[in-house]
Amino acid sequence: MRLLLILIIIISVFIPAAIVLILLRFFYRENRKRFFIKDSGGRLVIFHGINVISAAKSDPLHVGDTTKDDFLQIAGHWGFNAVRLLLFWEGIEPRKGEYDQAYLTRVRQRLDWCAETGLSVILDMHQDLYSLRFGGDGAPVWAILDDGQPFEQQTPWELNYKQPAVKAAIDNFWITEKGHPELQEHYIQAMMEAVDKLADHPAVIGIDLYNEPTMATLHGIRHFEKRYLTPFLQRMINEIRKKKNDLWIFFEPSALGPNQGFRSKLGKLTDPRPEEARLAYFPHIYTLDLDVKGKYLVY
Repeated sequence: MRLLLILIIIISVFIPAAIVLILLRFFYRENRKRFFIKDSGGRLVIFHGINVISAAKSDPLHVGDTTKDDFLQIAGHWGFNAVRLLLFWEGIEPRKGEYDQAYLTRVRQRLDWCAETGLSVILDMHQDLYSLRFGGDGAPVWAILDDGQPFEQQTPWELNYKQPAVKAAIDNFWITEKGHPELQEHYIQAMMEAVDKLADHPAVIGIDLYNEPTMATLHGIRHFEKRYLTPFLQRMINEIRKKKNDLWIFFEPSALGPNQGFRSKLGKLTDPRPEEARLAYFPHIYTLDLDVKGKYLVY
């Protein structure tokens, strides 16, 4: 009886596992075209990092209160080797056509701290809800074209994406045929100013082109990634490559859908550099349990 029980356990446990392994072996193929970030010796680099300077979103100086000791804590006590450091269009170009060099100097000081503590940095062109006016961060006041639509603060904050003023401002940025292509031009040039002043820093490995891009409308859900986001990202990649050949370029799909685990419809992006491409797909994961309960749940 005991022998029969053992046999049943073996069949019920190991046989299905073996079948799964065989199926995986049959269907799975290694992607040998995959690119990796490597060090100067050609070894693969694995980054373990966090976002920093979140408090900068509402800080008039756009750098928050993070100190050198905080970076020492991140690297020395917490064991991280990389950070994603927030940049803001509003900080770079607070007035139309004028770049705030003092802001970029403050950011560079924090890059110095990262270099001293051994942290690698991904610069992040950050935005939420398009602008601070709507309870988020990102665009300067002069770049908010909301068509005079109303705005009323909502809780949780994500619901502000459905406010008429927010939808209008976002549409006016992405849909250039609405008559405001200069918004994207200014954004790209502001990003290039940051690249010029910061990308040569020894701590910097790359830049994230646009945090959580989205259009919170039915039209956006249907057409955003293919019609608007893909060409916008490709333009920025091309502009960066005119000046920086070795910089890693990180890009994100739409925040609405892919962030929750759905398939992205982003088109193929190409790297014009003559050597191996240095493009990194950089999606976020915010499952519904995080949005509803404020934390990731373990199942």
